[in-house]
Amino acid sequence: PNSTLCGESGNFTLNWDDEPLFVPSDNNTVLWPPVLNPYHHFFFANGYAYAKPTAQPFSPASSPNLAIFLPNLTDTSPRNDGCAHIGEIGAGPRGSDSIWWFDAFSAEMACDNSSGEPCTMIISGYKYNAEAGVELKAYEQTAKLPPCNSGLFDCKLNHIGLEAGFRGLSGIQFEAFVGSQERRIFMMDNLNMGWANNSCDAGLLRSIQKK
Repeated sequence: PNSTLCGESGNFTLNWDDEPLFVPSDNNTVLWPPVLNPYHHFFFANGYAYAKPTAQPFSPASSPNLAIFLPNLTDTSPRNDGCAHIGEIGAGPRGSDSIWWFDAFSAEMACDNSSGEPCTMIISGYKYNAEAGVELKAYEQTAKLPPCNSGLFDCKLNHIGLEAGFRGLSGIQFEAFVGSQERRIFMMDNLNMGWANNSCDAGLLRSIQKK
């Protein structure tokens, strides 16, 4: 996020390119390091990791890394990631504080799919409800992504523009499905966002938090 005289404010992009270099100890095993919370103030549900192009078939929108979500690594037991929903990115345990609410504008995405069917991305926006004391779904958008017909080799990400309902959120959830199957692995890069509260006080409070 951008730093100004009023702290962190305005629009920004999450691209995971500043994550540390990861070299697996066993070259015969593909290992993706998890996105550790918080990352640029945001909390990621269990299952989010980051990967270089050499570790997966999709070229990032910005090098060297992109995010990857592994649904088989989600944990439905008492959660320690600060997120209430599988595949969620958001304010996490700080969701009740409006200085961490955000707008989401677009992302580059793809899913693990070499079938003849498109991949359905279901993207849900959540807003913290003070009366209920929890996040409630406020908006949902569906996007169809083409399969990678090259046998999951040299695949491309697809641009998804997010509608105006994804404003003032405490969390955003991404889910990928092919047909009626279970959740699929998906990739994401250049998640374009912005702070919903751009007052000077909010920006300065955000800048105090290192992460």
